[in-house]
Amino acid sequence: MNKNKWTQCLILYALLLIAFLTACTTPSGSTAKSTAVLEPVYEPDETKPTPASTKESAAHTDANEVEDKTEVDLQGALMLYEREGGLKGIGPSERNWRFYADGRIVGSDGREWQVLPAEIEKLIDDVMTLGFADFEASYIPEDTCCDRITHTLTVQQDGQIYTVSILELADAPAELFQAVDLVNNYLLALPTE
Repeated sequence: MNKNKWTQCLILYALLLIAFLTACTTPSGSTAKSTAVLEPVYEPDETKPTPASTKESAAHTDANEVEDKTEVDLQGALMLYEREGGLKGIGPSERNWRFYADGRIVGSDGREWQVLPAEIEKLIDDVMTLGFADFEASYIPEDTCCDRITHTLTVQQDGQIYTVSILELADAPAELFQAVDLVNNYLLALPTE
């Protein structure tokens, strides 16, 4: 390679490196928008508290409030998996899937699958076995740099609702990443047609 082409390659690599590093900086001033807050796919009722992933959260609410929250958030589903973020401008940045007791799985893109109800029950049991009910409600750091994906998993089991949000590569229990992987791998195994 001649010296002129070598110089052009170095300049190109330097520009790409600057572009990638710039993506991780936070804008300054009053126009800065924090990306640390997850914007839910649904519109929760502002008058009711959002349940955390603690056993006490459902215990401290009236039974009707839990039912209403289940209807609003889960739309009758036993589990809701939401994925938001990634590279902006490449594909949808927000998707969700609802898992129902009758074996239906409904995606936000309109696709639906029908599986055996026992598969949904086993998936939820596997997630709960990892200690899902004991996780904190959020593992979202202040710095959400670098086009990472936020995963939010909401599970209803035994009349209680547990919701946990986690950002990729966040400081969180390994079992929580395993729970997200269980759901992702299950979704990836579904037929694409």
